[in-house]
Amino acid sequence: MSKSHFKPVLALALMGTLALTACASTAGDSTSEAEAPITIGVLLPLTGPLSTLGKEMQNGYEVARTLFNEAGGVDGRQIEFQVSDAPTPEDAVSVAGTLSTDPDVTAIMGSYSSSIAIPASAVASRNQMPYWETGSVAAATTDRGLSHLYRTVISAAMPAYSNATQEFISKVAAPALESSPDELRFGLVFEDGAYGTSASDQFKALAGTEGYNLVATESYAANTNDLTSVIERLKAAKIDVLYSVPNINDAILLTQQSAALGFKPAYTLGNGTGYTSVDFIAAVGDTADGLVVADAAPLNISDSLLSADLSPTYSEFITAYEEQIGRKPLTHATLGYVGATVLFQEVLSKAETLDADGIVAAAEAVDLGPGETVASFGVKFDETGQNERAGWFFMQYQEGELVTIYPTALASGQ
Repeated sequence: MSKSHFKPVLALALMGTLALTACASTAGDSTSEAEAPITIGVLLPLTGPLSTLGKEMQNGYEVARTLFNEAGGVDGRQIEFQVSDAPTPEDAVSVAGTLSTDPDVTAIMGSYSSSIAIPASAVASRNQMPYWETGSVAAATTDRGLSHLYRTVISAAMPAYSNATQEFISKVAAPALESSPDELRFGLVFEDGAYGTSASDQFKALAGTEGYNLVATESYAANTNDLTSVIERLKAAKIDVLYSVPNINDAILLTQQSAALGFKPAYTLGNGTGYTSVDFIAAVGDTADGLVVADAAPLNISDSLLSADLSPTYSEFITAYEEQIGRKPLTHATLGYVGATVLFQEVLSKAETLDADGIVAAAEAVDLGPGETVASFGVKFDETGQNERAGWFFMQYQEGELVTIYPTALASGQ
């Protein structure tokens, strides 16, 4: 064979070898990508005054991730978290900027507090990163028309929020006081941040619509260390029903100082958050007994009240949480678990692609009915990204434990 023939043959052989190598490399990359973990950015206040419930929500995420990964993940791909601490709104902006521009992050999940969720979701939306909110209830979270934002919990602006409160007052609170709502003297106290302001605005609107006699309204900074003057004014107003919207540490302060000053309305209706933290229970003890707390997830409900197809079941969630965390979950852990589970099972597992467009399309297709989450509410997002099937539930401290008392169908106590 002459050299003139040898060179092309050698070239062809080399090309074939390179092609096979390239194919093998591509196949290897494909296999690697198919098996690679899916990274979710977690943005929560894990230090500072909001950290108690930030950590509680993180516990719910971790239990959801454990159960989902044990069940096989997304076609064998495991969920991993990239956890970032965002204790302030300024930190939320910075962390959201970092996570939403990280090519390894598929979506961001957070953030418990409205003061964190509002700025963080704005940054994520601007960078077209899916943002999955599992805790904030302030209306402004989803009322801004942001893209790529989905909230699994109730908004304070939803009719379900105010309707549930109106029903509870008329069907439970007023009869317990042997009165009618229009005969009662109401007081309102709230922290003046995004959460407290949004929730209190809704109660003021409800009071106006229903004709409640709102005789006292007091606001304060959530970082205050003395509520004596606020409590004294509320006490002087001779209130029958106090509607209270504190955050975490101020819920403890308000309860302890009210007891010390002898301020105990016939009925206190607390708006979630600080009233459902482990710190609150530890700090106030049996002083909390009788306190009614409204929040976005019920506690201690029966499997029989939920869908027979729900998996994991409520009992399995409780067992897994106790094994992993060492105690029963409270509302924010439950909300974190529900939000994360919906993201894993209904969005990531069903998305045609795991880029932003694929996740948005899958999120918009979520359609869970009542009883198809462990918090009993369904999930379907409206055009703003708000879950229009989210609920609002009422519990009462009885012997140091929160017991669901309304809606009646979910009640585990009276």
